[in-house]
Amino acid sequence: AAAAREAEASRVAMRQLLSRLVSGSHEATAQAVRAAAAAGKGGAASEESGFELPEAPSVEALERFLAEAASAASASAATAAAIYVSACASGLGPVPLHATRAVPRLMNAAHESAEDRSAPHAREAAVLCLNGMSERLGFAFEPLALPQLPQIVALVGDRDRKVGEAAVRTLETVVSCLDPLAVPAAMPALYHGMRTVSWHVKEVCLRTVGRLAARAPGPLGACMPECVPAVIGCLNDSNAKVQSAASEVIPTMLSCVDNPETQSLKAMIVRALREPSFTLEAVDEILSQTFVNAMDGTSLAFLMPILLRGLRSETYELVKKAATCAGNMCALIVNGAELAPFLPELNPALEMALEHSSPAVRAEAATARDKLLEGVGELQASARKGRDVVSELLRTRLADALGAATTPPEVAAHMGSLGTSLLERLFAGKLSTSLLAEAPQRLAAELVPLAVAVGATSLAEKLPPVCEAAVEAFVEQLPLRAQQVLTSSDGKDYLVDVQNCILAFAGRVLLKKADIRFQRGHRYGLIGQNGVGKTTLLNRLSAGDIRGFPPGLNVHYIRHEVVCEDGVDVVAFCMQKAPAGLADAAVRIEGVLAEVGFTDELRASEVNNLSGGWKMKLSVAISILHAPELLLLDEPTNHLD
Repeated sequence: AAAAREAEASRVAMRQLLSRLVSGSHEATAQAVRAAAAAGKGGAASEESGFELPEAPSVEALERFLAEAASAASASAATAAAIYVSACASGLGPVPLHATRAVPRLMNAAHESAEDRSAPHAREAAVLCLNGMSERLGFAFEPLALPQLPQIVALVGDRDRKVGEAAVRTLETVVSCLDPLAVPAAMPALYHGMRTVSWHVKEVCLRTVGRLAARAPGPLGACMPECVPAVIGCLNDSNAKVQSAASEVIPTMLSCVDNPETQSLKAMIVRALREPSFTLEAVDEILSQTFVNAMDGTSLAFLMPILLRGLRSETYELVKKAATCAGNMCALIVNGAELAPFLPELNPALEMALEHSSPAVRAEAATARDKLLEGVGELQASARKGRDVVSELLRTRLADALGAATTPPEVAAHMGSLGTSLLERLFAGKLSTSLLAEAPQRLAAELVPLAVAVGATSLAEKLPPVCEAAVEAFVEQLPLRAQQVLTSSDGKDYLVDVQNCILAFAGRVLLKKADIRFQRGHRYGLIGQNGVGKTTLLNRLSAGDIRGFPPGLNVHYIRHEVVCEDGVDVVAFCMQKAPAGLADAAVRIEGVLAEVGFTDELRASEVNNLSGGWKMKLSVAISILHAPELLLLDEPTNHLD
């Protein structure tokens, strides 16, 4: 009875899968439904497919269904084969799929049938099989699906409409099941698709990038230096549908940017990328922006096309401003590896500006080029080399731990890629000794689920030394300054610990690679000449929009002047500025005003009639009401006796 119930559940699952796999555009939909229904009746032979559904999945049945898929001669046979292959794959799990090389065989059959205009059904069956297996197996199917993405993308443009539709559905399914950390491995297939001749392939790839940006903005953000140029190429395509898809996806891609200053420029960036005539206004807006967060490769990917267009302009003013802006962007980079992808285009553009007829342009270009070379240093190849080293170490160690003889090489390679992507994400943010200690455990937690899915249930016990070695190798590839932060701890209790802070505004870089650390219970003085950005830095600390600033920290900022409307007395002003929900506000305000020296007469005075010193004391009283964890004061003693 249990076996019968299990068999019936399998048939129900297949019928449900059929409703997802069969497109309304198929002429043989009704025939395929009848075929599946016939197959559900005790394994009876299907008229349309010509073969039977076994009572239980087996490797032998999988082999038979793969052969049927490769030789499918009708749409209904292709659909039925996909249903049966997917059902077997779901019952068997991913391990037999590796052993039988099911996926490469399907795609080889699709490739071979591509030369035969009269045999599209094998291609349709292949992509429908991949769709079903990806849907049923989820992330466990990733090691098999990702290597086939280039061919799936190519089949989107197949001359047979049903094959193209099936390929689109398969691409959507694979992407929807993708581990966010596997996004970088999927992107090269989409880049290639955006550069093909077929407008339909370009459009589908652009929309897929949009879905990935919405689903995994962090991992996709690291791909922007390669992705943005491909999208801009589509923006300039001759086909209106491709142009429209590229224009629509740019705002979604900008959600991958976590730099607050770049996010504030989002509307400008979108317009400048769409409208080349807006370049000068865009460069002016970038120059006027205040930056307190280090620039990264994701932000540069969107800004650099605008600056390159400016540097290649024939307008003297635009070239000069673009050179100034490019130099500033290079100076705001903390890790030279972030700048390296832009060197092949930016350096020649600056060298061309060095030959400009204007001395002012040549001077700005020389400064910018010096900053570029200083920022990149010798790191242009280190990022790629470092990733390859760690990924290969993980691959070989995991293959040994899993058993090289029994573990498919694509599984170990995929796990190595996932692990490297995780480490890149972990060490891209705030660095600390605690992060270094936690990294091996977090790496193991990422790898175990996939290992279990492919049958390597004992891997969890062998992972700790593998993960520790991978983290150690990854840290060795980091800049020396980052290594020092990770391996040193002074044991102090820091309320604020912001790393690699920068400060730039009005086209000038004032701070670079600065760490801001405030220890609890301490007072600090911010000293500098007029115009060097002291107030600007305090404003950004007050706003809390510096990357790495502790969220939820209670900060109060006493500015060097008090702004108040006429006719408002001291007590009323305190009521306006008191924190919301303050208990016994009137009593608290009276007590605080007395504490800082306000007499009854002064409390009744209008704020605008107070001297500068009493206005500052009023600000101090209001700060006491807020009970801040961090109190910022801008020139508080200017007016005090």
